[in-house]
Amino acid sequence: MSKDEQNAKILRGEMLCTWAGFFAMVFFILGWAVFYQWLFPPQPSLSPEEVANIYQTNTMGMRIGTIIITNFAAPLTVSFAAIVTVYMLRMKGVSPVLAWTQLASGAVNALIFIIPSSIYGATAFRPDRPIEILSFGHDIGWLIFDFVVGPTQVQWMAIALAILWDRSKNLVLPRWFAYYCIWSSLIIFANNAILFFKDGPFAWNGVLGWWIGATTFCVWYFVAFFVMRRAVLDFRKQP
Repeated sequence: MSKDEQNAKILRGEMLCTWAGFFAMVFFILGWAVFYQWLFPPQPSLSPEEVANIYQTNTMGMRIGTIIITNFAAPLTVSFAAIVTVYMLRMKGVSPVLAWTQLASGAVNALIFIIPSSIYGATAFRPDRPIEILSFGHDIGWLIFDFVVGPTQVQWMAIALAILWDRSKNLVLPRWFAYYCIWSSLIIFANNAILFFKDGPFAWNGVLGWWIGATTFCVWYFVAFFVMRRAVLDFRKQP
């Protein structure tokens, strides 16, 4: 195999992992907004009867949404974290511990997709259960998914620090992306407030409890996809 053929194979592999970040969000939005039908999240103040009705009337949608998120969206985020790790390890003057921290946090992030989605699927598996059980499954799924932002913050901050400390002649990732990661990690901290509110802007369907955090999370992946795609192409152009 010639060097050009070998480089072409490496490029294909790296681009597949890069595109994984893009499609992770596509699958997540498909499962969440189309099948769960939660583009506009249900209010935390719903009664147990109203919560049970969600799973009893959209049983199949909840099950299919769970399959899409746990089998496609979540695993693809790990593939994307892997390609980010590879390029972080190419930075000069940066401890590899930041790259491994980013990868580990990315793997934990996948669980933040898998665990609550599996709870939604389990809740929809027997929609004839007592309404209090359905309501509990709904609550715990939402609280885990929307509240646990620590792994995401650690992942983004590890990327930011590595970029800022990079001493490569030609930066592996652009400096502006570091500041974007820091800004994004600070924004999603507001999600912690959902434990204290059942209505208003800090509730899990509120502006600060859902819309800003969810938008920041999804947009980060799309922005990071374009940043990594450019990095992969630029690196492969080097002699």
